[in-house]
Amino acid sequence: MAKKKGSKRKQSAIAGTAHQQSIESLCNLTGLGNNSQVSELEGCLAEFDAIQSPTAVVEGAVSTNDSNHPTTTSVPVQDNETVTTDAYASLPCMDVDPSSRDRIKHSTVLQQRLDLWHDALGSSTDSSSTTSIFLPNIRVEMARHLKMSGLSEHLIKSCPGLRMPVFERWIMDSKLLERNERRTTTHKNHLRYDPVIPSAAHIHDEPTQRLMGELMELSSSISQDKAESLCLELCMNAASAVQDVQQLAHRLGWNQNLGGGAISGTSNKQKKKRKTSGAGKVVLERDSKVYTLVYTRGKEMKPFVVKINASHYEKLRHMFNAVHTHASLNNTTVPPPESRIPTTVITHAFHVLVFVMLLRYSSLSGGQQLNDLRGGGMQGAIHGSVFSVLQTTLGCTMECFASPLNAHFPQFCSAFHHDLEWHFGSVGDFFDVSHTRLLQGCHEVNPPFAPGVMNQMSESLESCLEVANIHDRTLTFVVIVPTAKPANETSNKTAMQVSANSSFRRMTTSAHCSQHVVLQAREHGYVEGSQHLRPTRFKESQYDTSVIILQSVKSKETIGSNFETLLRAAFESLHEKEIEERKANDDTDHTQHDGLSKENSIESVTASRKEITPVHKTNDEPLSPQGFNDYQKSDGTTRKSQKKKKKARHKETN
Repeated sequence: MAKKKGSKRKQSAIAGTAHQQSIESLCNLTGLGNNSQVSELEGCLAEFDAIQSPTAVVEGAVSTNDSNHPTTTSVPVQDNETVTTDAYASLPCMDVDPSSRDRIKHSTVLQQRLDLWHDALGSSTDSSSTTSIFLPNIRVEMARHLKMSGLSEHLIKSCPGLRMPVFERWIMDSKLLERNERRTTTHKNHLRYDPVIPSAAHIHDEPTQRLMGELMELSSSISQDKAESLCLELCMNAASAVQDVQQLAHRLGWNQNLGGGAISGTSNKQKKKRKTSGAGKVVLERDSKVYTLVYTRGKEMKPFVVKINASHYEKLRHMFNAVHTHASLNNTTVPPPESRIPTTVITHAFHVLVFVMLLRYSSLSGGQQLNDLRGGGMQGAIHGSVFSVLQTTLGCTMECFASPLNAHFPQFCSAFHHDLEWHFGSVGDFFDVSHTRLLQGCHEVNPPFAPGVMNQMSESLESCLEVANIHDRTLTFVVIVPTAKPANETSNKTAMQVSANSSFRRMTTSAHCSQHVVLQAREHGYVEGSQHLRPTRFKESQYDTSVIILQSVKSKETIGSNFETLLRAAFESLHEKEIEERKANDDTDHTQHDGLSKENSIESVTASRKEITPVHKTNDEPLSPQGFNDYQKSDGTTRKSQKKKKKARHKETN
C-alpha cells in the first residue's frame, strides 16, 4: 500500500510539473519570455482548456452571469515569492476569463479568497493577532513615498528645467527590466521585490542610457560626463532607498492588522520585539467636494493627511463593494459616508487600502503628486465618451493598462494587483496576467508612454494575435499611443522619440493593423492623470496621438464605416468647455452672494469659514503633513485649539 501511495504522489507531482510547464509555455508564446517553445502551442492550449473545463469544477460552485463584478484568482503576493499563509497557498494561482465557460470555477475561487480575507480581517482587530490579511503596512508605504520624493527632487534640482515625466519614464522602464531579469535569471536578488523603487538599476541599462540622453538634450550645460555621474548617483541612491525601506519593513512587518502591531512572516521572537501601541488608524473627514483621509498613530508620530475628490472616493467604494459582496459573510461592504453608520472593520480596512493606493501612485509619479500635483501624467486616460464608442462599435470590455483611480470598465489590468488592487477588481498586471484573457474579445490598450513598456507591450500584442489566428478567434486591440515621426525624419528627434519609434513602427506596419487614425495636436484631449486630486479633469493634448487597431484575421470585418467619425468626435478636447462651465458656476455664485442682505452675508461668510479644510489652502489643494497642525475640522476648530481645550478641561477636573 505504501508503495502505491508513493507512486500516486509521484504521478501527481509529474502531472503538476507538466501543467506548470505548459502554462509557462503559454506565457512565453504570448510575449512574456522567449518564443522557443512555439511548437508546444497546441498541446499547451489543449491541456489548459482541459484542466479548466466545467467537469473539473468542485461541487457546490457558485455561478454568476453578472459581468459587472470583475473577479480574480491570483494570490496577493509580491513578485514570485511564496505565500506565508497556508490557506492562501492552497488556492490556484491563475486567472480565468470570466466571460468564458470557466466563470463558475473562477467565481468559486474568488469567493474562497474573499472568505479567507474577511475571516482574517475579523481576527485582525485583536492586538495580539498574528493573522496576516495582506493589508499593506502604512508606515512602510510612507517610507517608500518619502524615498521616492527624495530621489525625484534631487534629480530635478540637479537639472534645472527637467520635468517629472522624464523621471517617471525611467522608473517604469527600470522596474519592467528588473522584473524581466528576475524571471529569467537563476540568480535571485537578495532584496525583496519593491513595487515602485528600482533596486537593480545600472548605468549601462537601456532605461538609464535613455535617461542620460534626455538629460543631455535638456541643456547644453549638461555634458556626457555630468549626465553619467547624475545617473550613476540616481541608480545608487535608488538601491540604497530600497534597502532602507526593506529594513524598516523587516522591523515593522510588510503587512499590518487593524488592532495591534505589524505582521508578516517572521519568527515569534521578532514578533515580540515588534509590539507597538498599534498600527494606527485612518479617519475620513468629509467636505462637499474633497474628502480627507487622516492617518494617526497615537503620540508617536505626526498625523499624515492625503486628499481625494469625493467623486473618486465614491467610485472606489462601489468598486470595492462590487468585489467584496461575493464574500459569504455579512457586513462585507462599505456603507456611504453620509449614512452615519459607525465605522466598521471593513470600512477601516477600505480606508487603509485607499490611503495606501494614493501614496503608491504618488510614489510611482515621483513622490510630489500629493504635495504640489507634479507628476502623474503617465496615469492619464481617454474620455468616457471614447470608451463608449469602443464598446458600442467593437464590443470593447477591458483595459490593459489602468488603475482603480482611472479605470472605466469593470475589468482592467493594473500595476499593483497582488497586494492592493485586487480588492477593486484588477485582474492582474498586463505583463503577468494569464494570457487566456487576451486571446479573445476587444481590449483597450493605453500604456504609460515609456519606451521600454511600449516595446514589450507591442511584442506581447503581436504574439497574442498570432495565437488568435492559429485558433480562429476574434481578437482586437485598440492601442492609443503618441504618433511617432516618420523614419526618414531624423532631425529634431528626442532620445525618447527614437526609442519609442520601434514599437510604433512594429504596430503600424504589422499585418494585423487594420486601421490607423491620427489625431492632431490641440484637436483632442485626455483625462488628467491626477484627476482624483485636481479640481478639473480634462486637458488638451499638445502632441499628435495615434489610435492603432490591431486585429486577428477573423475580426477584420467588425469595424463599421463610421467608426473614425465617431472616434474623432469622442476624442474632442473637453478642457475649454470645462473651464467655461467653472466660470459660469463662479459667476452664478457671485450673483447669488451679491443678492444677499448684509446680515445674511455676514452669516454666510462666518459659515463658510467654518467649512474651510486647510488653512491658507483651497479645498482643491492637497494638504501636506507639515500643515496638519493647522488643519481645521468641520466645526472650525484646529488641532492646536483642540489640544489647548483638552488641557484646560483636564486642569479643571483635577
